[in-house]
Amino acid sequence: MIGTTWKDKITNKRVKDQTKLPDALLLLKSAKWKWAGHVVRASDNWANIVTGWTPTGKRKRGRPKTKWVDDIRSLNNWMSSAQDRKKWSDQREAFIQQ
Repeated sequence: MIGTTWKDKITNKRVKDQTKLPDALLLLKSAKWKWAGHVVRASDNWANIVTGWTPTGKRKRGRPKTKWVDDIRSLNNWMSSAQDRKKWSDQREAFIQQ
């Protein structure tokens, strides 16, 4: 994109500054935040059921796999705050910078 190779030993920060592209992780978190709010506010009940579903049965040994909603659940009362669009958009920056 800017004509550099790995041999040039340029830092990631410098490449990001030269390309002026937004950070991909921040874009993904922002999209996830928007989608979570959409799912909670949706009139279809199936989206809320699927999001809040807890599987039953035995799991494999070791650390449990992280679910899509795990990092959003770290916020208190995220489902009720998503109903209020203003409150939800105010919490967006805090979630993205997490």
